[in-house]
Amino acid sequence: MKFAGREDIAPKLGQEAARRFRQWITPVLYEAIVPVPLHPTRRRERGYDQNLAIAKGVSAELNIPLRNDLIIRVRNTPPQSRLSDSERLQNLRGAFVPMPTLRNAPVAVLLIDDVIHTGQTILGCRDALKAAGVERIGALAACG
Repeated sequence: MKFAGREDIAPKLGQEAARRFRQWITPVLYEAIVPVPLHPTRRRERGYDQNLAIAKGVSAELNIPLRNDLIIRVRNTPPQSRLSDSERLQNLRGAFVPMPTLRNAPVAVLLIDDVIHTGQTILGCRDALKAAGVERIGALAACG
């Protein structure tokens, strides 16, 4: 999906992930669905944002509003998939920050990523969301 430009698959993948997610936790704990942001350069290269597309499916399935205005990616880092586990630990430091214009962040959000491997992307986003004022953060990946 991600590397073949199959954006059409992403929302369906998000819906299926959300259906399975319901088995482990109550979705009503979350006020917003937040996709892991892509850097604008990567989005242009790929032609779409796979995390946003997956998050749209999750949002629709769980009936939780989508918010992609909480955090941004300010560094265009090398793709995590091309790095070793130890390199991944360093790659994303400082890559995510709260949106400068953000006011009144939700208390609890569900962060959406396409893949979780070492968890470094999730941790970087968690730190940015905490800095924005979010208190509780869950994470859901289409693959992990």
